Amino acid sequence: MNPVFPSLFSPMKIKKTVYRNRIFAAPTAWKDLSDHDHLTVKNIDYLKRKAQGGAATVTLGDVIVHPTGAVDWSYKVKAYDIRSEASMYDLAGAIQ
Repeated sequence: MNPVFPSLFSPMKIKKTVYRNRIFAAPTAWKDLSDHDHLTVKNIDYLKRKAQGGAATVTLGDVIVHPTGAVDWSYKVKAYDIRSEASMYDLAGAIQ
């Protein structure tokens, strides 16, 4: 037990969701997405390691959910693009 944070590794319930501890991985910005701004194996492995390290939640970070929000210079996952779907499924499977 950590004397400074005695509840850090204790479960926490928010409404109907129970988290195994109080460690929440911070959102992450990406500079190494695929050519079409989708997650790569490297990105998924990074988030998987965060989950394996004990984080109760792993946060992807901001994503673009509609084409009008996309700009050419942004390094953000284009979640609206159907081609992103496979990498999102891979990510969900890797961190659960």
